[in-house]
Amino acid sequence: MNDNPAEPAAPTMETVAPTPEPSGKPAENPDPMARPMEKVEPPAVEAPKKKKIGLIIGLIIGLVVLIGGGVAIALVLANSQKTDAVSSAIAKIMEGKASDKMMVNGTFDVAIKNKEIPFENIKIDLKSQGIMSSLINSSSAVLTATLRDGDDIKINFDEVYATDSNLYFKIDGIESTIKDLMTVNGILNTDEDDTTLGTIAGALKSVKALDGQWLKISVDEINAMTKNNAEQSQLSCLTDLVGNVGGSTNTLAETYRKNQFIGSTNKDLAIASKNDPVYLVVFDEENLRGFLNETKDSAMVEQMLNCMGTSDAQIDVDSVVKAVKQIPDLYVEVDGDSNFTRVYFVTEVNNGEIKITTDLSFSYPTNVNVPEPLEYKNFSEVITELIKTMYVTEN
Repeated sequence: MNDNPAEPAAPTMETVAPTPEPSGKPAENPDPMARPMEKVEPPAVEAPKKKKIGLIIGLIIGLVVLIGGGVAIALVLANSQKTDAVSSAIAKIMEGKASDKMMVNGTFDVAIKNKEIPFENIKIDLKSQGIMSSLINSSSAVLTATLRDGDDIKINFDEVYATDSNLYFKIDGIESTIKDLMTVNGILNTDEDDTTLGTIAGALKSVKALDGQWLKISVDEINAMTKNNAEQSQLSCLTDLVGNVGGSTNTLAETYRKNQFIGSTNKDLAIASKNDPVYLVVFDEENLRGFLNETKDSAMVEQMLNCMGTSDAQIDVDSVVKAVKQIPDLYVEVDGDSNFTRVYFVTEVNNGEIKITTDLSFSYPTNVNVPEPLEYKNFSEVITELIKTMYVTEN
């Protein structure tokens, strides 16, 4: 054995050739990770084995640094681009790449604990289809109100906003619904005078004639009813706004890319999936403020405020952020093509006395067919006849 062993070499990434054993059986390579607390007799030639240990340790350190650095870079890139499913779906909408055609099916369920209200539950079943850029759509809804004695009051509502820019709507079961509501509120069970009862009877007679009848209201009539103090009617304003949003997708997308305030998590979810993976939407307050500050003075926001009849108002960023923080837990499902396929949330009001559950599913067909009703009555004429029946008496 050498009485003066060489100093051990520092860990290196260079390849070191092992020194041949002087004679006899070759020594086994020691495992630096095995049985660290056990005392081991030193081998016959010590310096080369320390070099081997240094090489192994160096390789391990280099590998750890390489892997750790790669993971860190990946995490930084993932965080900066926010490529989670919800962010991708939002970006698709912002960039104008989402489908223009949509179908919606779902329910709004209102559970009422307050026993002073005669209904214990109100449910709306909705089916709708439309073309987003033009607002052309057709919808069908069934409203079911469950009384506290278990009886149900049902009413069906159909609506079409067609290519001729006229709104058509139809209500089935309106006469029986009004009678049921009057009975629940005691109106038909009171000792009203003959004039009042005659007015009610006349109104019911007119309503009966409308039951299941398509009514048409023109855009000009809607504009006249909704104009108020705004510079233009709400309907015309909203249709123009939708068109302008379509032309502003590049600007919106760029602003959102810099301030991606919508993200998601798939941990601790309170609901199960229907078809696609479920995510809980989360909001980034700092990025939300950035997005609002960059868009609050835009022409699009100015037009939106005008539609609301508040053209002199300004967006209060703090108020918007506060409102967003109060949004209840919002769950969504997103498919493999970055399309939202479900929205689910629960809202409670009056200290939990009223609980509203919204559960909507979305699909994106290639074609949407919105047929216009062939037979209808003009809404303005119907209202005129209704008023005559209720308030004009024969001499």
